[in-house]
Amino acid sequence: MAVPRFIRSWGIQGNQPGQFNNPAGLAYHPLGHLYVADRFNNRLQIFETDGTPLGPPIGGFQLPFGIAVDANLVYITNGFPGPNQLMSLPLAGGVPVPWATTGAYPGAAATDGQGNVFVTLPIPPLPNVPPFPRLPIRVQVFNSGKLVGAWGPSGSAPGQLSAPVGIAYFQGHLYVADTENNRVQVFTPQGRFVRGWGTLGQGNGQLAGPSGIAVDPVKNLVYVLDTGNRRVQVFTPQGVFQGVFNGIVPLPQNVIQLVGIALSPDAFFVTNSSSVQSYTLF
Repeated sequence: MAVPRFIRSWGIQGNQPGQFNNPAGLAYHPLGHLYVADRFNNRLQIFETDGTPLGPPIGGFQLPFGIAVDANLVYITNGFPGPNQLMSLPLAGGVPVPWATTGAYPGAAATDGQGNVFVTLPIPPLPNVPPFPRLPIRVQVFNSGKLVGAWGPSGSAPGQLSAPVGIAYFQGHLYVADTENNRVQVFTPQGRFVRGWGTLGQGNGQLAGPSGIAVDPVKNLVYVLDTGNRRVQVFTPQGVFQGVFNGIVPLPQNVIQLVGIALSPDAFFVTNSSSVQSYTLF
């Protein structure tokens, strides 16, 4: 398996176009666009994969975090301590508008190409907030802006989740970075537990607070952003360890603060403190 190589990095700490303040999620679209949630600047930035900006930053957010794309729209999780919602806007940019309400601070998002948007909830909704389930749950499913499903109760048993962040859809399954349980879990879109892997540690296949997850559909590899260990690991969809990359380029003062990961056909991208970095694929 090929060892990833550093390609480029762009962005420094700041609030000017092309600068970042704790960027979080990012998503790639086959048009060649890379969408980045510039979290503490309360905006979205769009780039080509070489870091060239595609228009000015787009404001109108409140601590945006996760991003997902489909054929027509970009979905951005937004709001802490409120308004706790999904925003949407056209792929080419524009004015973001509210699309759905989550009832709790949303984390990452994923789409299945059939109109469904899956959102992780690192902080569960309050039991008395309608129309959400009375039991704390960790994943919500929306379609056409309406809640159509919810699953993943809080806990550490198989099928339970603790502060999950990253989520990715691949071949009829959802891959969830179960952050506080230091593992990856796989579910059907209806929330049925399929499999899981990972234990707390620094060895191959072990994880420490994974925050991001993405899938290479060509090589059938699951990329896991092993945040606490400051590295990227890859697995088969069945959870078999395939490789590890410890070569994330640190920022000044040896800073490596990883939050989001996304894949294009020839690179993977991570948000690292105040920058976006790209590397060749495994």
